[in-house]
Amino acid sequence: MFRTSNFEMNVGNYDKRIRLFDDGYVGATMSAIVLGNFDVVEKPVWPEFSHAGKWYDYFTGDSLDIQIGQTAGNNFTLQYAPGEYHIYTDIKLPLPDLDTSTQNIPALPIQDAFHIRVSPNPFSSEQTLYYTLSSPGVVTIKIFDILGNEIKTLTNQFQLSGTHVVTWNGTNYSGEKIKSGCYYYTIQSGKYIQNQKIIYMSF
Repeated sequence: MFRTSNFEMNVGNYDKRIRLFDDGYVGATMSAIVLGNFDVVEKPVWPEFSHAGKWYDYFTGDSLDIQIGQTAGNNFTLQYAPGEYHIYTDIKLPLPDLDTSTQNIPALPIQDAFHIRVSPNPFSSEQTLYYTLSSPGVVTIKIFDILGNEIKTLTNQFQLSGTHVVTWNGTNYSGEKIKSGCYYYTIQSGKYIQNQKIIYMSF
């Protein structure tokens, strides 16, 4: 979109907000705002739009007609589902070419055998994966990107039946932070295999 060093960031609560302002790298003045609900339940988010007028969803092209009473300093909220996030700009941009194909993810049978829950999703620092084993066995949990490249193995060991927890801090085998985007957990134990989509956002 554009580069800037002029921004305001509020990421201390479940509702994350980053406001970006043009820094001279584009021909026209443009502002953008990133909004997200990082809770596990539906919650309101406070967008704090910098001015009234049209704001466009970068991913869909849909617009919001923001009134003066809905700008920064006013008690205006948007209701977001858990993990929902948007990027808005005050200039309409071409829709991004997002390839979300999963054709190169290992073709594994999906079973609802582990009762997976991840929190938060999306995440920016650390994510917790909860899963349940109906019987003891060797459990392997790996992370893949959307192209099917293996990012990291989180566990590969024998575990007893019951609920288990594993955390991931968004790093690869080299200990480096991954890029923002969509990734997948693959959990396998015995004949049961399940994939879980997750989203990582680096701030």
